[in-house]
Amino acid sequence: MRSITLLPAPVIKIFFLFAIWSIAPNVSAQEAVDELQQLLDQLNGFQSSFIQTVTEEDGYLLDEQEGILSFEKPNRIFWQVTEPYRSILVADGQNIYFHDEDLNQVRIRPWSANPADNPAAVFVGEGNLADYYQVEVIGSRFMLSPRAEDAGYKSLALTFDDGTPTRMELEDNLGQITDIQFDSLDQILPEHPYQFSISVDAEVIVDD
Repeated sequence: MRSITLLPAPVIKIFFLFAIWSIAPNVSAQEAVDELQQLLDQLNGFQSSFIQTVTEEDGYLLDEQEGILSFEKPNRIFWQVTEPYRSILVADGQNIYFHDEDLNQVRIRPWSANPADNPAAVFVGEGNLADYYQVEVIGSRFMLSPRAEDAGYKSLALTFDDGTPTRMELEDNLGQITDIQFDSLDQILPEHPYQFSISVDAEVIVDD
């Protein structure tokens, strides 16, 4: 089974619990994917503060984090956890770097543009959603189900407000739910957020 390359746990598995929501007006699968594709095509990047929680299927809270992020097409991500500990993830278009500041450890993985492996590719990739997901609209959410049987997660939910993402929820294959809520940016981003320099004393682990 594939592993999700986006964010090493617990920094960020991205996803969604679909509780029972009111049924939206009749929207065909093609209309749903076209509407979401248009929203994502118009989104060249965004910056935000975030709060992320990870819960068991029964609602038991496993982890909570706060931080700041910046996404930019193509394939660039800056994700910094500031509370309750500090870590940084940077995607520069070719590789993903995850720096655990407490351990002074850097993990490096190649960037994957396949959302089945990497849910963040939904925001910063340039592919056709219909190739990777079945999409439906439930209430105010776009519900995405990976087409790949060996995807690293069950489903993904995205919520937008006036074209800007406000929430991303991911349910993994163990039933754990990662809920990320985006808010206005309340801290200053680095001058070059998509560049990562490895300190000479850091432990470096390279994943294939």
